[in-house]
Amino acid sequence: MRPLATPLLMLLAITLVGTLGYIQLEGWPPLESFYQVVITLSTVGFKEVSPLSTSGRVLTILIIVFGIGAVTYLVRRIVAFTVEGEMAGLRRRKKMNHSLERIKDHYLICGYGRVGKWAVEEFLKESVPVVVIDDNPDLEPDLQSRSLPYVIGDASSDDVLRRAGVTRALGLIAVTDTDAENVFVAMSACALNPDIRVISRANDAATEAKLRRAGVEGVICPLQIAGSRIASMLLHPATTGFLDIVTRRGEDELRIQDLPIREGSPLAGLTIQGADIRAKSGSMVLGIRRHAGQSELNPSPSSLINPGDRLIVLGTRTQLSVLENMI
Repeated sequence: MRPLATPLLMLLAITLVGTLGYIQLEGWPPLESFYQVVITLSTVGFKEVSPLSTSGRVLTILIIVFGIGAVTYLVRRIVAFTVEGEMAGLRRRKKMNHSLERIKDHYLICGYGRVGKWAVEEFLKESVPVVVIDDNPDLEPDLQSRSLPYVIGDASSDDVLRRAGVTRALGLIAVTDTDAENVFVAMSACALNPDIRVISRANDAATEAKLRRAGVEGVICPLQIAGSRIASMLLHPATTGFLDIVTRRGEDELRIQDLPIREGSPLAGLTIQGADIRAKSGSMVLGIRRHAGQSELNPSPSSLINPGDRLIVLGTRTQLSVLENMI
């Protein structure tokens, strides 16, 4: 409303001065004086309330000149405000569409509720590109203020998923309002991109089997996790405290990360002992996720590191960065 403040204040001042002028010059009651100002500004052509004196005619001329100018100024500001707003919206949509067409190797967050927002925060901390999908248009101001790429629409729709770049995405998180929606989102995403990794929330643990049949790789049940965590805090407080240190985000806190061993990596073909990861990077190897799908926890020094494996390692951000450069 700031662009309209000046012309509105001008009209208010003209109305107030004109009303007081008619009261003073013509001796009219306040209501009749205000009425005369209104019909003068609106140019409806109604007859004067009473015959005007010479001073009253001069006042009326001034009200017409300055009043019509203020009204014209107000109309111009309203038109400019409307057109500029629409143009800005068109520019934002054009820029958004351009970003969505170019983005790749990103992750889709389907559902921008409380869980979805936390997931977005984690991706942003790791400087990983994301695209948010939600069917609530009221979320647009928040998404725009954070410069997040987004698509407003049904996340289970093939068209919406394509606009969000599902065929170029690495993974998808399904955290919509209901388990049924999450199932449809997973089915649609996996049909469009068979290689995409899908993680979903399940409000009901009984839905896990359906989600996995739909192509979901990992299922998170918040209620189950919360119950287990609360019990662990009482039964095993030291262990829970260590996990808090690992999962807390910061510069120096420990974190668990999986790193892929690609073909040609200097570590490929070496044993855990031969790679000497602990001494060279400070990171600790907790396990190896084999290319065939098996997991080897707490691997022995003689365990072989093969191309296609993923190392599960524990370390600080700095230590993990050193290990990434080694790989």
